[in-house]
Amino acid sequence: MKLFFWKNERGYALLIVLLTIVIIGLFIPPIMSSILSSATQFNKSEEKVQHQNLVGMSVNYFERTVTDLLEMWKLPEDWVPPTNWDTWTEAQKESYFNTMIIQYIETELGKRNFQANPPPFRANGTQFTLSYRVNKSGGQVIFELDIYTKIDGGDTVTTKEKLPMPPMNFNITSSSS
Repeated sequence: MKLFFWKNERGYALLIVLLTIVIIGLFIPPIMSSILSSATQFNKSEEKVQHQNLVGMSVNYFERTVTDLLEMWKLPEDWVPPTNWDTWTEAQKESYFNTMIIQYIETELGKRNFQANPPPFRANGTQFTLSYRVNKSGGQVIFELDIYTKIDGGDTVTTKEKLPMPPMNFNITSSSS
């Protein structure tokens, strides 16, 4: 069975070809736009994941640095307990040592230029820079980190993180006579 418009062939073939081109022309741009939008969204999602990974690495780096400093800290050899040391409560002694340790950590981090001119850490087109502040309010020590991440020369993303001081359990007793 032949269709009517194929049988007569009076310009209908041209009309069908033009109609097909118009229909394809109408459907292709939205499809291409959708494909390009998906690719852009994927790239942005991938970049966001990379920024999050860099933030995680920088927090781990800072935490490891602080932990290493805590492990290296030693009571000064010329340290003498205060005169009323034996009457202090454990909480007062802990606060006293925490203050000494925090001063030590701040000094050592300052030597590593975390505050004045934080060094960028670079690898394979990615980099992060971090700086910190010490917040000693509420009886707890919190490091407030400003982390700046950059991927393949793109925009710098700033993230703020809070990192509590790792627990310190020093059992120091004095042998005062």
